[in-house]
Amino acid sequence: MEGPMPYLILAIVVFFVFIEQLLVFSFFSPGSWSVIFASFLAFAGFIPIPLLILGTFLGAFLGTYLQYYLGYRHGERFLRFVNRFPRIVDLEQMKQTQVNFWLVILSYNLPQIRGIVPFMAGVSKMPKTQWLIASAIGVVSWLACFIGMGMGAAWMFEGDFQKALHWIWEINSNSVLATIFWGGTIAFIIYVVYKWRLPSKTTQNNQ
Repeated sequence: MEGPMPYLILAIVVFFVFIEQLLVFSFFSPGSWSVIFASFLAFAGFIPIPLLILGTFLGAFLGTYLQYYLGYRHGERFLRFVNRFPRIVDLEQMKQTQVNFWLVILSYNLPQIRGIVPFMAGVSKMPKTQWLIASAIGVVSWLACFIGMGMGAAWMFEGDFQKALHWIWEINSNSVLATIFWGGTIAFIIYVVYKWRLPSKTTQNNQ
C-alpha cells in the first residue's frame, strides 16, 4: 500500500474515533473497530505505527474533551431546554453529582456510557486537571486494548487481509449484540437502584 492511501485510511480512522466520543454518535460510529482494522494494517507494515498511536490518541482525547467542554460551558442551558418538555432530569441534582475519577477511566471501555460521562463531568464542574489526567489514562487503556487486538490479528493471520477483515467483522457483529445486552442490563440495575432509593429518601424527609 503506497502513496497517500495509508494516510487517507488513518485520517478516516481518526475521524471515526473522534466522533465516537460524542454523545450522539457513541453507539453508531465504528471508531473502535476501525482502530483494530488500522492496527492490523500498521503491524502488517502498511501504516506507520507511531502515527497510528498518536492520531488515534488525539482523536479520542479531543473528542471527549469537546464533550466535557460542552457540558462545562453549556450543559445547564441544554438541560433547562430538555426540561421544558416532560421533566427528564433534576438539574440541581445533576450539578451536585460528582463524576468519579475512576468512572472517567472506566467509561472509555464501556460504550454504553462513554458518550455520557464526559458531558456529565462538565455539568458537575469536575476539576479540569483531574479530568485531563483521568481522560488521558482512559484513552491509553482503551487504545491498548483495541490496538492490541489489531496486533494480534496481524500475527494470527500473518498479514492475510481478507481473513483479518472477516474476523473483525465477526467480532463487531457479536459486540453489537453484547452492547445491547449489557446496556439493557446496566439500565435495569440503575432503574432498580433508583426505585429502591426513592422510597427511603421520602421516608427520611417525612421524619
